Amino acid sequence: MIGYYSLEILCNKYNLSKEKLVNKNNNILSFGEFSEIDKTLDFLINTMSITPNNIVYFIEMLMK
Repeated sequence: MIGYYSLEILCNKYNLSKEKLVNKNNNILSFGEFSEIDKTLDFLINTMSITPNNIVYFIEMLMK
């Protein structure tokens, strides 16, 4: 489980909107783990070159 403040730290790190992320899938607060979300965001942004604007969509797909 990731706390809202911890999620805010990750969102700031990767320039994401935490409100959009939580509104798209609030399960991220219940089931998300900080380290796994961090690794996933790092991979999507730095390895796959996906823009932060598209991350919410990808996170939503991963959490299904």
